[in-house]
Amino acid sequence: MGSGKSSLAESLALRTDLPVISLDTCRIDAWKEDPQAMPMRREKTAELKCLDLIRNSDQLIFESSGVSRFHTRALSEIARKDARVKVIKLTAPDWVLRKRVEARSREKIHVPFPYKTGTVGESISYMKEKLKNVNSDYKFNTGKMTAEEIAERLLSFADFP
Repeated sequence: MGSGKSSLAESLALRTDLPVISLDTCRIDAWKEDPQAMPMRREKTAELKCLDLIRNSDQLIFESSGVSRFHTRALSEIARKDARVKVIKLTAPDWVLRKRVEARSREKIHVPFPYKTGTVGESISYMKEKLKNVNSDYKFNTGKMTAEEIAERLLSFADFP
């Protein structure tokens, strides 16, 4: 939430010509296709669309928070393809995350999600706790580096992508 996942994914996509597959984007598409659908049905539609995109892509950038059940299903689908996966963990100070989330909520379309939401602070705390045990190949502080700088750094590594 607010760590810069989408910005980094977009920056990498521009440099590599790889497609970005994101559950958030699939959710927005599902909402636009059927705004009257029940939230859980829309969520299932979004998940199936993302999984289909993963199955039909040779190489891709998968953007995810890393803590949802869908994330696990998507990684299983990627593993079935015997693909290499590089996990990038993005961190930032709480005040940076809060500022970004609040700015984004004023700028972007509001899509109702099927789960209960809390305050921005509660959501940030929840995500930080869940991400404590997530293993990663790379870790960057987006409070200190831009998405563009991180993308350039990643692409300079011999083992990436």
